[in-house]
Amino acid sequence: MNNSDFDSILKTIADQHSTTPEEVKAGICEAITAGMKNSDPAKCNLWRSMGSGAEVPEPEDAVLFLSALTAIRTLGLLAQSGPSTTEQ
Repeated sequence: MNNSDFDSILKTIADQHSTTPEEVKAGICEAITAGMKNSDPAKCNLWRSMGSGAEVPEPEDAVLFLSALTAIRTLGLLAQSGPSTTEQ
């Protein structure tokens, strides 16, 4: 995902929720931070696996990863026995 794609996604979400793209991105960063602090090692590993080698994933990486995971699960290509992506 390039920066203009991510910026477009942020703008769309911001428009739908009457806020700014900066606030949406800040919310994503807060969710990443909370997820990384989860006491369940499996959930922490899920968050760590999102990044491109960084200890904490960038918001762009997290959105791309979660979008792909959601699409895969929606298509039934992956068992849902792992940690839920909606839990932090």
